[in-house]
This record gives sequence, C-alpha cells and structure tokens, in this order.
Amino acid sequence: MVTVSSFSQEKKSKGLSLRDRKLTVNQHGLFIELAGSAYAYSFNYETLILNRGITRWYGRLGFEWLPIKQADRIIHFPVMTSAAFLRTRWQPEVGFGALFRLNFDPGLGFGDGFYFTDPPTNIFLTPRIGVRWHSKPNDFNETWLVKIAFTPLLGMDVFTGNSYFHPWAGISFGKTWSRRDRKK
Repeated sequence: MVTVSSFSQEKKSKGLSLRDRKLTVNQHGLFIELAGSAYAYSFNYETLILNRGITRWYGRLGFEWLPIKQADRIIHFPVMTSAAFLRTRWQPEVGFGALFRLNFDPGLGFGDGFYFTDPPTNIFLTPRIGVRWHSKPNDFNETWLVKIAFTPLLGMDVFTGNSYFHPWAGISFGKTWSRRDRKK
C-alpha cells in the first residue's frame, strides 16, 4: 500500500490572503476632484462611515482655494455624504452635500474679518449621482480610485429670493487605504 501526503497553502501577500484583499473595503481615501462639488477643483478626504452588505456610506470633506484676481480671498469647503452600492470594481454612487463658501475680502462684514459671500449665498447644495471605480489592491491593500459624477449646484440669493440650478459634473482621482493593512 502506498500513501501520498500533500499540503496546500493559500497564497499570502504581505500578511493578507488574496481572498481577504479582494473583500476588504478601505477606510480612508484622498483624492482630487476636477470641477464636481466645488467650482474648479477640490482636495478631498473621504472616510468609511458604515459598511453593511452591498452598501457603503462615506463622509467627505474637501478644500478649494481659487488664486485668481476676483476670487483670491474665497475658500470653498465641500462637505458630503454618499453611498456606494455593489461589491465590484465599478460601483454606482449617490450622495448629497453642501458647498460652504468663506469670503475674506476686507470691507465685507466686519472690517478685515470674514463674511460668508456677498450677496450672502452661504451654502450651495450639491446632490451627486455617478460611478466609482477601484483598482485591484496592491500588497498593502491600497487601491486607486476614480469617480465620475453629475454634481449640479443648487443655490438661492437671500436678498432677491431667486433660486438657481447650475448643471455641473466632476471627475476624481486618488487613492484608498486602511491602517490595519499597512506594512509595519
């Protein structure tokens, strides 16, 4: 009688199995968005808030400064929450947020202090519908992120009461990661 024994191992990559790397959802993301929820561009940080089944909720905070003659003292902060669906590399995404504007022009408001725009349209609403794509994870479970979305700006002039709808879209490029997957 002949007996043959063999052992098999699942391929490991820097501490994470190949299967675990495919199923992990990264907790953090940094990306630049061209146009989109701000006007021209914004630098953004995104964090995973809730991960349930095929749905993931994200929170996001961005920053935009336009160093041009008429807007060099205006800073924008897009703040948003969004949900991505499915566990594939291409994921539909919907969200809602606001674009906060700070204007540091002297003479607006209280001397050299700051004032929220002139006229005071302080907040622009920014709904979002689009798609996000994640690359295959690398050895540290980091992925490249690309997002394309329709992001109209909704606002109202508080002096005249006139509301407006400005169709807008954006594209984002960045990277995602989780601390627990980083190499020590």
